[in-house]
Amino acid sequence: MGLLDKYEGEHKLQHKSSLDEDPEKKEAKQLISQYRTMQMRLYVTEQAFENREERFEREEEERRATVEAGEEVGTQLAFDHKQLELTRHMTRALIDAEEAFAAAKAAAVTAGVQVPGSDVESGFVDDVNDGYIISSEDDEEEDVDRAAIEAWMALVPECDTDEVPEVDIDDWDAKSMGISDSMSMVAEDGERRRIDKWLAMCERTRGELEVVVES
Repeated sequence: MGLLDKYEGEHKLQHKSSLDEDPEKKEAKQLISQYRTMQMRLYVTEQAFENREERFEREEEERRATVEAGEEVGTQLAFDHKQLELTRHMTRALIDAEEAFAAAKAAAVTAGVQVPGSDVESGFVDDVNDGYIISSEDDEEEDVDRAAIEAWMALVPECDTDEVPEVDIDDWDAKSMGISDSMSMVAEDGERRRIDKWLAMCERTRGELEVVVES
């Protein structure tokens, strides 16, 4: 065995030994990778949710052009139902992404790991010396699970429904409550944003359902 081969063999053993002796560093890298992946997942789902109206407008224009060309299309009711279903899927995906990101962030905070480039005021350790920091020389792109992100980009299934199922709607009277009417309705930051998005979606859904019922 040559000196070079012997050196490389010893170097590999030393490298393996150093990894085995430093489980905290390995755990920190895993937590940072999970954080970045969940952060990207949240970004993708937020973009899909925020851009849904533009998407719906494009689909409406395409449908109108198809009708003007004399081609057959589904009913307007089926078209509206498809968009409502997509909105529900997007809302659910957004909530799941927010919860997954919050869990990844909490795990890093609990372990005392500070993610490079993160906002320390949002819950991470205040002093960089209090937690583990990955070297800036590390390739941050390796910290992201690209396969998972690509899968999430296709998380909204396409609904091609020509028939709208019957929906039972209960008749009930209720009054709107102000945000200060109950402490249980007060929220901040992510929770406030989540509630606002749900309210906007519910308001839009209720309005369209009323149009369907009246017609």
